[in-house]
Amino acid sequence: MEESLETIAKDYDLSLASVHAAMAYYYDHREELETRRAEGEAFALEFAKKNPSWLKLKI
Repeated sequence: MEESLETIAKDYDLSLASVHAAMAYYYDHREELETRRAEGEAFALEFAKKNPSWLKLKI
């Protein structure tokens, strides 16, 4: 479900202009941001594999 920029601005107490600026930045740097997101996700998955939850190990 997509939210309108107006709803995002209201929900996070931001100006509509700042939400538009953030979206413009995203679209201008989309490839770099998506690459970084994928790298972060891969890092988190690898970290979780190497460092199992102690809580889950006790169960």
